[in-house]
Amino acid sequence: KTSRTPTVPVRQRIEAFASLIARIPVPQVPGKASIRLPALVSDDTTIRDIRLDVRPDGAGWQVENAVAVLPGRTQLEAKGSLTLTGGPAFNGDLLVASNQPSGLANWLSGSVDPAIRQLNAAGFSSTVSLTTQAQRFEKLELAIGQASLKGRIARQSEDKSASIDIDLAGDEIDLDALKALGGLVLGDQVGSSVLDHRITAKFKADRINMAGVTANRVETAFTTAGGVLTLDTMNAGDIAGAEVRAKGQVKGSSSDFAGKGTINLHAADMQPLFDLLRQKLPQHPLVDRLVRSAAWYANSDIAVDLSVDKNNGGANAAVSGTINGSRLSAVAKLPDVLSDTDDTALTLE
Repeated sequence: KTSRTPTVPVRQRIEAFASLIARIPVPQVPGKASIRLPALVSDDTTIRDIRLDVRPDGAGWQVENAVAVLPGRTQLEAKGSLTLTGGPAFNGDLLVASNQPSGLANWLSGSVDPAIRQLNAAGFSSTVSLTTQAQRFEKLELAIGQASLKGRIARQSEDKSASIDIDLAGDEIDLDALKALGGLVLGDQVGSSVLDHRITAKFKADRINMAGVTANRVETAFTTAGGVLTLDTMNAGDIAGAEVRAKGQVKGSSSDFAGKGTINLHAADMQPLFDLLRQKLPQHPLVDRLVRSAAWYANSDIAVDLSVDKNNGGANAAVSGTINGSRLSAVAKLPDVLSDTDDTALTLE
């Protein structure tokens, strides 16, 4: 009725498996070992349909074929070289495909992120180089739900710090699901989530979803390190009907943050974008007024310089360009828009 076995992080499971394999002596004569098992049960884990063909290879094993079904109806297939001396290492081809990602997540972490619960399938195939300090996934094909991505992911850990390098392109990217899957795999290796890593990322997709916002025809590059998010470039062909280019930097937490950036925007109809802003921003009379007056902002082609500091000056925006055939230059200051009070002061020039 209740779980009596504490959740075991994926890293600890892998290390336990590697330790078990390392205790098996490698024969120093040519040969082949084949194992076929309908199931293997250990504590809270049942691994099914195991097929394993290996040959001794010096200080390790040459894995000709390894197949198993993990929890969450997860198919695992591997071929390559497994080295055991000097720390376990695997170099070869790896495929992991789950038809029940929520079951896999519950097995690995004891909980299921809402972004994972919505997925009916998830998995990847890749040429890999895996050690305890570095994991590289080249020629990566990643499936998240119905989306298909290709590219590479590399992770390097040193002491208590770690870095991730991501380069992915495809038809659709759900950043919330991608972050949840990354945190699921990394477990508690570095802090509480994947965002504790230094991340360098490049994404190119027909569609990107994040925090309930959808952007079409997107190319972006960004880095995160030490609580600082730097957006090097973001070009989107369509966000709520608007063509958007942006760059900037944000640091801090949701309760205490500061940032600055530049946004270039072109839209024939601003109504969908104003509606989106009203959904995502704190309630403010200015935003409500913009929604009601959207028709007057047709054919907008503007540049916006933004600065936000919760503890110093609130939010400031300098706008220049053309709107509805008129040239515009404006500066708006909302010193209390980020505070917890009901003050809605606004200065507009």
